[in-house]
Amino acid sequence: MKKVIILLIVLLLFCSAFFTKTAIPFPNHTEYSKGCIKPSLYSQEELDEQVMRYYDRWKERYITDVPQSDIPMKYVNFCFLPLEWLDQTIATVSEAHGYGMIILATMSGYDEKAREDFDAMFNYFKAFPSRGDKRLMSWKQLKVRDEQGNIIGVEDIDTGSSVSDGDLDIAYALLMADNQWGSYGEINYREEAQKLLDGIVEAEVHPEYNYLLLGDWSIIYDSQMEGTRPSDFLINHMTILTEADEKNSETWNKMRNETLKICDQIFKRNTPNCGILPDFVIRNEKGEYIPAPEFYLEAEFDGDYNWNSCRVPWRLPMDYIISGKIELYKQIQTMNEWIKKETEMNPLSINPGYYIINGETGKQIIRDWEVTDMSYIAPFAVSAMVDENNQEWLDNLWSCIISDEWENGIPFEENPYYPNTLRMLMMIVVSGNWWAPK
Repeated sequence: MKKVIILLIVLLLFCSAFFTKTAIPFPNHTEYSKGCIKPSLYSQEELDEQVMRYYDRWKERYITDVPQSDIPMKYVNFCFLPLEWLDQTIATVSEAHGYGMIILATMSGYDEKAREDFDAMFNYFKAFPSRGDKRLMSWKQLKVRDEQGNIIGVEDIDTGSSVSDGDLDIAYALLMADNQWGSYGEINYREEAQKLLDGIVEAEVHPEYNYLLLGDWSIIYDSQMEGTRPSDFLINHMTILTEADEKNSETWNKMRNETLKICDQIFKRNTPNCGILPDFVIRNEKGEYIPAPEFYLEAEFDGDYNWNSCRVPWRLPMDYIISGKIELYKQIQTMNEWIKKETEMNPLSINPGYYIINGETGKQIIRDWEVTDMSYIAPFAVSAMVDENNQEWLDNLWSCIISDEWENGIPFEENPYYPNTLRMLMMIVVSGNWWAPK
Protein backbone atom coordinates (compact mmCIF):
# COMPACT_ATOMS: atom_id res chain seq x y z
CA MET A 1 0.00 0.00 0.00
CA LYS A 2 2.83 2.38 0.91
CA LYS A 3 4.49 1.75 -2.48
CA VAL A 4 1.21 2.49 -4.26
CA ILE A 5 0.87 5.82 -2.42
CA ILE A 6 4.44 6.78 -3.29
CA LEU A 7 3.82 5.83 -6.92
CA LEU A 8 0.68 7.97 -7.02
CA ILE A 9 2.56 10.94 -5.55
CA VAL A 10 5.33 10.58 -8.12
CA LEU A 11 2.74 10.30 -10.90
CA LEU A 12 0.99 13.43 -9.60
CA LEU A 13 4.24 15.37 -9.57
CA PHE A 14 5.04 14.17 -13.08
CA CYS A 15 1.65 15.21 -14.41
CA SER A 16 1.81 18.59 -12.68
CA ALA A 17 5.22 19.25 -14.12
CA PHE A 18 4.40 18.38 -17.70
CA PHE A 19 0.70 19.02 -18.12
CA THR A 20 0.03 22.12 -16.05
CA LYS A 21 -1.45 24.83 -18.24
CA THR A 22 -0.93 28.53 -17.79
CA ALA A 23 -3.38 29.63 -15.11
CA ILE A 24 -3.44 33.33 -16.06
CA PRO A 25 -2.76 33.44 -19.81
CA PHE A 26 -2.08 36.66 -21.65
CA PRO A 27 -4.22 38.65 -22.25
CA ASN A 28 -5.78 38.52 -18.80
CA HIS A 29 -7.48 41.95 -18.47
CA THR A 30 -6.92 42.55 -14.79
CA GLU A 31 -9.62 44.54 -13.03
CA TYR A 32 -7.77 47.63 -11.85
CA SER A 33 -8.92 49.94 -9.08
CA LYS A 34 -12.04 52.03 -9.62
CA GLY A 35 -11.39 55.16 -11.65
CA CYS A 36 -8.31 53.89 -13.46
CA ILE A 37 -8.28 54.49 -17.20
CA LYS A 38 -6.72 52.96 -20.31
CA PRO A 39 -5.98 54.48 -23.72
CA SER A 40 -9.26 55.37 -25.44
CA LEU A 41 -8.03 55.44 -29.03
CA TYR A 42 -8.04 51.64 -29.35
CA SER A 43 -10.24 48.73 -28.35
CA GLN A 44 -9.05 46.25 -25.74
CA GLU A 45 -8.37 43.73 -28.48
CA GLU A 46 -6.22 46.28 -30.33
CA LEU A 47 -4.29 47.15 -27.17
CA ASP A 48 -3.58 43.47 -26.55
CA GLU A 49 -2.45 43.03 -30.14
CA GLN A 50 -0.07 45.98 -29.85
CA VAL A 51 1.48 44.49 -26.71
CA MET A 52 1.90 41.06 -28.30
CA ARG A 53 3.53 42.43 -31.44
CA TYR A 54 5.93 44.53 -29.40
CA TYR A 55 6.70 41.57 -27.14
CA ASP A 56 7.72 39.47 -30.15
CA ARG A 57 10.25 42.12 -31.15
CA TRP A 58 11.47 42.66 -27.60
CA LYS A 59 12.00 38.96 -26.88
CA GLU A 60 13.74 38.25 -30.19
CA ARG A 61 16.23 41.02 -29.56
CA TYR A 62 16.93 40.77 -25.83
CA ILE A 63 16.35 37.25 -24.45
CA THR A 64 19.77 35.67 -25.01
CA ASP A 65 21.24 32.18 -24.50
CA VAL A 66 24.43 31.66 -22.52
CA PRO A 67 26.66 29.76 -24.97
CA GLN A 68 28.43 26.57 -23.90
CA SER A 69 26.54 26.29 -20.58
CA ASP A 70 25.85 22.85 -19.06
CA ILE A 71 22.19 23.67 -18.45
CA PRO A 72 19.88 26.08 -20.33
CA MET A 73 20.55 29.64 -19.19
CA LYS A 74 19.19 32.87 -20.59
CA TYR A 75 19.51 36.55 -19.75
CA VAL A 76 18.29 39.95 -20.96
CA ASN A 77 21.00 41.32 -23.24
CA PHE A 78 22.10 44.63 -21.73
CA CYS A 79 24.27 45.73 -24.68
CA PHE A 80 22.50 44.88 -27.89
CA LEU A 81 23.32 48.10 -29.73
CA PRO A 82 26.98 49.03 -30.44
CA LEU A 83 26.76 52.50 -28.88
CA GLU A 84 29.95 54.31 -27.89
CA TRP A 85 28.65 55.31 -24.45
CA LEU A 86 27.39 51.80 -23.64
CA ASP A 87 29.88 49.42 -22.01
CA GLN A 88 29.96 46.54 -24.51
CA THR A 89 31.56 44.15 -22.00
CA ILE A 90 28.34 43.91 -19.96
CA ALA A 91 26.12 40.87 -20.47
CA THR A 92 23.31 41.88 -18.11
CA VAL A 93 22.39 43.27 -14.70
CA SER A 94 20.03 41.90 -12.05
CA GLU A 95 17.58 44.76 -12.64
CA ALA A 96 17.21 43.58 -16.25
CA HIS A 97 16.88 39.99 -15.08
CA GLY A 98 13.94 40.84 -12.84
CA TYR A 99 12.24 42.72 -15.66
CA GLY A 100 12.71 39.81 -18.04
CA MET A 101 11.31 37.21 -15.64
CA ILE A 102 8.21 39.34 -14.91
CA ILE A 103 7.61 39.87 -18.63
CA LEU A 104 7.91 36.15 -19.42
CA ALA A 105 5.60 35.14 -16.58
CA THR A 106 3.05 37.69 -17.78
CA MET A 107 3.16 36.72 -21.46
CA SER A 108 2.72 32.99 -20.85
CA GLY A 109 -0.31 31.71 -22.69
CA TYR A 110 0.44 33.89 -25.67
CA ASP A 111 4.05 32.68 -25.70
CA GLU A 112 4.15 28.87 -25.54
CA LYS A 113 7.86 28.93 -24.66
CA ALA A 114 7.52 31.44 -21.83
CA ARG A 115 7.91 28.86 -19.06
CA GLU A 116 10.88 27.19 -20.72
CA ASP A 117 12.62 30.55 -21.10
CA PHE A 118 11.63 31.60 -17.57
CA ASP A 119 13.24 28.46 -16.17
CA ALA A 120 16.40 29.16 -18.15
CA MET A 121 16.46 32.65 -16.65
CA PHE A 122 15.98 31.11 -13.21
CA ASN A 123 19.00 28.89 -13.87
CA TYR A 124 21.00 31.99 -14.72
CA PHE A 125 19.85 33.72 -11.53
CA LYS A 126 21.02 30.74 -9.46
CA ALA A 127 24.36 30.63 -11.29
CA PHE A 128 25.34 34.15 -10.23
CA PRO A 129 24.64 34.64 -6.52
CA SER A 130 25.73 37.75 -4.68
CA ARG A 131 29.03 37.39 -2.87
CA GLY A 132 27.45 39.06 0.12
CA ASP A 133 24.36 36.89 0.54
CA LYS A 134 24.12 33.78 -1.65
CA ARG A 135 20.32 33.97 -1.71
CA LEU A 136 20.50 37.21 -3.68
CA MET A 137 21.73 37.88 -7.22
CA SER A 138 25.02 39.46 -8.18
CA TRP A 139 24.18 42.77 -9.83
CA LYS A 140 26.29 42.55 -13.03
CA GLN A 141 27.91 39.95 -15.30
CA LEU A 142 30.32 40.32 -18.21
CA LYS A 143 30.61 38.67 -21.61
CA VAL A 144 33.48 36.23 -22.18
CA ARG A 145 34.96 36.32 -25.69
CA ASP A 146 37.42 34.14 -27.54
CA GLU A 147 40.40 35.45 -29.52
CA GLN A 148 38.16 36.11 -32.51
CA GLY A 149 35.79 38.21 -30.42
CA ASN A 150 32.97 35.66 -30.34
CA ILE A 151 30.96 35.47 -27.11
CA ILE A 152 31.61 32.08 -25.55
CA GLY A 153 30.20 32.57 -22.06
CA VAL A 154 29.34 34.87 -19.17
CA GLU A 155 31.29 35.55 -15.98
CA ASP A 156 30.60 37.47 -12.78
CA ILE A 157 32.39 40.66 -11.80
CA ASP A 158 34.82 40.64 -8.86
CA THR A 159 32.60 42.78 -6.64
CA GLY A 160 29.43 40.83 -7.28
CA SER A 161 27.14 42.24 -4.60
CA SER A 162 23.39 42.75 -4.98
CA VAL A 163 20.99 45.60 -5.76
CA SER A 164 17.60 45.63 -4.11
CA ASP A 165 15.17 46.27 -6.97
CA GLY A 166 16.53 43.40 -9.06
CA ASP A 167 16.07 40.95 -6.19
CA LEU A 168 12.56 42.22 -5.41
CA ASP A 169 11.43 41.87 -9.01
CA ILE A 170 12.92 38.37 -9.31
CA ALA A 171 11.10 37.30 -6.13
CA TYR A 172 7.88 38.81 -7.48
CA ALA A 173 8.36 36.93 -10.76
CA LEU A 174 8.89 33.65 -8.91
CA LEU A 175 5.59 34.14 -7.07
CA MET A 176 3.96 34.84 -10.43
CA ALA A 177 5.48 31.60 -11.75
CA ASP A 178 4.03 29.69 -8.82
CA ASN A 179 0.60 31.12 -9.63
CA GLN A 180 1.01 30.47 -13.36
CA TRP A 181 2.43 26.96 -13.46
CA GLY A 182 2.45 25.60 -9.92
CA SER A 183 5.52 24.53 -7.97
CA TYR A 184 5.42 20.77 -8.52
CA GLY A 185 7.88 20.60 -11.37
CA GLU A 186 11.66 20.67 -11.43
CA ILE A 187 11.67 24.14 -9.87
CA ASN A 188 9.69 24.88 -6.72
CA TYR A 189 8.98 28.51 -7.56
CA ARG A 190 7.28 29.25 -4.25
CA GLU A 191 10.13 27.80 -2.21
CA GLU A 192 12.74 29.64 -4.25
CA ALA A 193 10.80 32.89 -3.87
CA GLN A 194 10.75 32.44 -0.11
CA LYS A 195 14.51 31.92 0.05
CA LEU A 196 15.02 35.11 -1.93
CA LEU A 197 12.53 37.08 0.14
CA ASP A 198 14.26 35.95 3.34
CA GLY A 199 17.55 37.15 1.89
CA ILE A 200 16.10 40.55 0.97
CA VAL A 201 14.65 41.05 4.44
CA GLU A 202 17.88 40.09 6.18
CA ALA A 203 20.43 41.75 3.88
CA GLU A 204 18.73 44.61 2.01
CA VAL A 205 16.52 46.26 4.62
CA HIS A 206 17.78 48.72 7.22
CA PRO A 207 17.66 46.77 10.51
CA GLU A 208 16.49 49.77 12.56
CA TYR A 209 14.58 52.09 10.23
CA ASN A 210 13.07 49.51 7.86
CA TYR A 211 13.75 51.23 4.54
CA LEU A 212 15.17 49.44 1.52
CA LEU A 213 18.94 49.67 1.28
CA LEU A 214 20.86 50.04 -1.96
CA GLY A 215 21.99 46.40 -1.82
CA ASP A 216 23.50 43.81 0.51
CA TRP A 217 26.84 45.62 0.31
CA SER A 218 25.41 48.41 2.46
CA ILE A 219 25.18 46.08 5.45
CA ILE A 220 28.26 44.00 4.66
CA TYR A 221 30.57 46.99 4.44
CA ASP A 222 28.52 49.34 6.63
CA SER A 223 28.64 51.62 3.60
CA GLN A 224 26.01 54.25 2.80
CA MET A 225 23.54 52.72 5.22
CA GLU A 226 21.76 56.07 5.26
CA GLY A 227 20.91 55.80 1.55
CA THR A 228 17.94 54.48 -0.40
CA ARG A 229 16.86 54.72 -4.05
CA PRO A 230 13.30 55.84 -5.01
CA SER A 231 13.40 53.79 -8.22
CA ASP A 232 13.43 50.78 -5.84
CA PHE A 233 10.23 51.93 -4.11
CA LEU A 234 8.21 48.92 -5.23
CA ILE A 235 5.42 49.81 -2.85
CA ASN A 236 2.83 47.52 -4.38
CA HIS A 237 5.29 44.62 -4.12
CA MET A 238 5.46 45.43 -0.39
CA THR A 239 1.67 45.59 -0.11
CA ILE A 240 1.31 42.20 -1.79
CA LEU A 241 4.15 40.62 0.20
CA THR A 242 2.54 41.69 3.46
CA GLU A 243 -0.01 38.97 2.65
CA ALA A 244 1.92 36.64 0.35
CA ASP A 245 4.99 36.28 2.60
CA GLU A 246 3.55 35.38 6.00
CA LYS A 247 6.99 34.74 7.47
CA ASN A 248 8.15 38.31 6.87
CA SER A 249 4.77 40.05 6.80
CA GLU A 250 5.56 42.47 9.63
CA THR A 251 8.78 43.61 7.96
CA TRP A 252 7.08 44.23 4.60
CA ASN A 253 4.39 46.28 6.32
CA LYS A 254 6.97 48.35 8.20
CA MET A 255 8.97 48.81 5.00
CA ARG A 256 5.89 49.96 3.13
CA ASN A 257 5.02 52.50 5.83
CA GLU A 258 8.58 53.84 5.96
CA THR A 259 8.71 54.13 2.17
CA LEU A 260 5.46 56.11 2.18
CA LYS A 261 7.00 58.35 4.86
CA ILE A 262 10.04 59.00 2.66
CA CYS A 263 7.85 59.90 -0.33
CA ASP A 264 5.73 62.20 1.80
CA GLN A 265 8.70 64.06 3.26
CA ILE A 266 10.41 64.63 -0.08
CA PHE A 267 7.12 65.65 -1.71
CA LYS A 268 6.17 68.17 0.97
CA ARG A 269 9.64 69.57 1.58
CA ASN A 270 11.32 69.44 -1.83
CA THR A 271 8.90 68.85 -4.73
CA PRO A 272 5.42 70.14 -3.78
CA ASN A 273 5.00 71.66 -7.26
CA CYS A 274 5.91 68.55 -9.29
CA GLY A 275 5.81 65.42 -7.08
CA ILE A 276 8.98 63.86 -8.51
CA LEU A 277 11.64 62.11 -6.42
CA PRO A 278 15.45 62.24 -6.69
CA ASP A 279 17.66 59.39 -7.82
CA PHE A 280 18.90 58.88 -4.25
CA VAL A 281 17.61 59.83 -0.80
CA ILE A 282 19.51 59.86 2.50
CA ARG A 283 18.39 59.85 6.12
CA ASN A 284 20.22 62.68 7.89
CA GLU A 285 21.28 62.97 11.52
CA LYS A 286 17.93 64.53 12.43
CA GLY A 287 16.09 61.51 11.09
CA GLU A 288 14.79 63.45 8.08
CA TYR A 289 14.78 62.10 4.54
CA ILE A 290 16.38 64.48 2.04
CA PRO A 291 17.72 64.32 -1.53
CA ALA A 292 21.26 62.98 -1.69
CA PRO A 293 24.11 65.39 -2.49
CA GLU A 294 25.90 65.48 -5.83
CA PHE A 295 28.03 62.40 -6.59
CA TYR A 296 26.58 60.53 -3.62
CA LEU A 297 26.90 57.27 -5.52
CA GLU A 298 26.84 57.75 -9.28
CA ALA A 299 26.74 61.24 -10.76
CA GLU A 300 26.34 64.98 -10.45
CA PHE A 301 22.56 64.63 -10.49
CA ASP A 302 22.18 62.03 -7.70
CA GLY A 303 19.90 64.47 -5.86
CA ASP A 304 17.82 65.23 -8.95
CA TYR A 305 15.25 63.36 -11.05
CA ASN A 306 17.54 61.44 -13.38
CA TRP A 307 18.21 57.99 -14.93
CA ASN A 308 17.15 56.05 -11.84
CA SER A 309 14.05 57.96 -10.81
CA CYS A 310 12.65 58.13 -14.33
CA ARG A 311 10.92 54.91 -13.14
CA VAL A 312 9.13 56.67 -10.26
CA PRO A 313 6.00 57.54 -12.33
CA TRP A 314 5.66 53.76 -12.83
CA ARG A 315 6.64 52.48 -9.40
CA LEU A 316 4.54 54.81 -7.23
CA PRO A 317 1.12 54.51 -8.97
CA MET A 318 1.13 50.70 -9.03
CA ASP A 319 -0.11 50.49 -5.43
CA TYR A 320 -3.14 52.56 -6.36
CA ILE A 321 -3.77 50.81 -9.69
CA ILE A 322 -3.45 47.22 -8.41
CA SER A 323 -4.39 47.42 -4.71
CA GLY A 324 -6.45 50.61 -4.51
CA LYS A 325 -4.15 52.21 -1.91
CA ILE A 326 -4.66 55.98 -1.94
CA GLU A 327 -1.79 57.32 0.20
CA LEU A 328 0.23 58.58 -2.78
CA TYR A 329 -2.66 59.74 -4.94
CA LYS A 330 -2.11 63.46 -4.32
CA GLN A 331 1.59 63.20 -5.14
CA ILE A 332 0.89 61.19 -8.30
CA GLN A 333 -1.70 63.67 -9.55
CA THR A 334 0.63 66.57 -8.75
CA MET A 335 3.20 64.81 -10.93
CA ASN A 336 0.65 64.39 -13.71
CA GLU A 337 -0.50 68.00 -13.70
CA TRP A 338 3.09 69.26 -13.61
CA ILE A 339 4.32 67.15 -16.53
CA LYS A 340 1.26 67.96 -18.66
CA LYS A 341 1.90 71.66 -18.18
CA GLU A 342 5.68 71.31 -18.56
CA THR A 343 5.35 69.53 -21.93
CA GLU A 344 2.16 71.18 -23.20
CA MET A 345 0.76 67.64 -23.57
CA ASN A 346 3.51 66.54 -25.96
CA PRO A 347 5.29 63.36 -24.73
CA LEU A 348 8.32 64.07 -26.91
CA SER A 349 8.87 67.22 -24.85
CA ILE A 350 9.50 65.19 -21.69
CA ASN A 351 13.08 66.02 -20.77
CA PRO A 352 15.63 63.36 -19.74
CA GLY A 353 16.01 64.74 -16.24
CA TYR A 354 14.68 67.52 -13.99
CA TYR A 355 16.31 69.52 -11.22
CA ILE A 356 15.52 69.08 -7.54
CA ILE A 357 18.68 70.31 -5.79
CA ASN A 358 20.92 71.61 -8.59
CA GLY A 359 18.56 74.21 -9.99
CA GLU A 360 14.96 75.36 -9.93
CA THR A 361 12.85 72.38 -8.89
CA GLY A 362 10.94 70.82 -11.76
CA LYS A 363 12.94 72.58 -14.47
CA GLN A 364 14.76 70.48 -17.02
CA ILE A 365 18.37 69.46 -16.51
CA ILE A 366 20.57 71.19 -19.04
CA ARG A 367 22.69 68.72 -21.00
CA ASP A 368 24.86 68.76 -24.08
CA TRP A 369 22.20 66.79 -25.94
CA GLU A 370 18.48 67.48 -26.17
CA VAL A 371 16.94 64.24 -27.49
CA THR A 372 14.36 62.77 -25.13
CA ASP A 373 14.33 59.11 -24.11
CA MET A 374 11.62 56.44 -23.85
CA SER A 375 12.88 55.66 -20.33
CA TYR A 376 11.41 59.00 -19.28
CA ILE A 377 8.33 58.96 -21.50
CA ALA A 378 6.76 55.52 -20.96
CA PRO A 379 6.51 55.56 -17.11
CA PHE A 380 4.32 58.68 -17.21
CA ALA A 381 1.68 56.61 -19.02
CA VAL A 382 1.28 54.56 -15.84
CA SER A 383 0.91 57.60 -13.59
CA ALA A 384 -1.64 59.05 -16.03
CA MET A 385 -3.91 56.02 -15.50
CA VAL A 386 -5.02 57.07 -12.01
CA ASP A 387 -7.53 59.76 -13.06
CA GLU A 388 -9.94 60.27 -15.97
CA ASN A 389 -8.81 63.90 -16.25
CA ASN A 390 -5.59 62.52 -17.74
CA GLN A 391 -7.32 60.76 -20.64
CA GLU A 392 -6.02 62.99 -23.43
CA TRP A 393 -2.53 62.91 -21.93
CA LEU A 394 -2.62 59.11 -21.65
CA ASP A 395 -3.79 58.81 -25.28
CA ASN A 396 -0.91 61.05 -26.36
CA LEU A 397 1.58 58.98 -24.38
CA TRP A 398 0.31 55.67 -25.75
CA SER A 399 0.49 56.96 -29.31
CA CYS A 400 4.10 57.94 -28.67
CA ILE A 401 4.96 54.62 -27.01
CA ILE A 402 3.70 52.50 -29.91
CA SER A 403 5.11 54.73 -32.66
CA ASP A 404 8.17 53.64 -34.61
CA GLU A 405 8.70 57.02 -36.24
CA TRP A 406 10.84 59.87 -34.90
CA GLU A 407 8.12 62.41 -35.66
CA ASN A 408 5.71 60.75 -33.21
CA GLY A 409 7.85 58.50 -31.00
CA ILE A 410 11.20 56.75 -30.74
CA PRO A 411 11.99 53.81 -33.07
CA PHE A 412 12.50 50.44 -31.40
CA GLU A 413 15.52 49.64 -33.55
CA GLU A 414 17.42 52.71 -32.35
CA ASN A 415 16.81 52.19 -28.63
CA PRO A 416 19.05 50.23 -26.24
CA TYR A 417 17.87 47.72 -23.64
CA TYR A 418 16.74 50.09 -20.86
CA PRO A 419 14.16 52.28 -22.66
CA ASN A 420 12.83 49.41 -24.76
CA THR A 421 12.37 47.16 -21.74
CA LEU A 422 10.68 49.88 -19.70
CA ARG A 423 8.42 50.43 -22.72
CA MET A 424 7.55 46.71 -22.70
CA LEU A 425 6.66 46.76 -18.99
CA MET A 426 4.60 49.95 -19.30
CA MET A 427 2.65 48.53 -22.23
CA ILE A 428 1.69 45.53 -20.12
CA VAL A 429 0.44 47.78 -17.32
CA VAL A 430 -1.33 50.39 -19.45
CA SER A 431 -3.10 47.79 -21.62
CA GLY A 432 -4.69 46.35 -18.48
CA ASN A 433 -2.66 43.14 -18.25
CA TRP A 434 -0.51 43.52 -15.12
CA TRP A 435 -1.53 41.17 -12.34
CA ALA A 436 -0.41 40.52 -8.79
CA PRO A 437 0.63 37.07 -7.49
CA LYS A 438 -1.14 35.56 -4.53
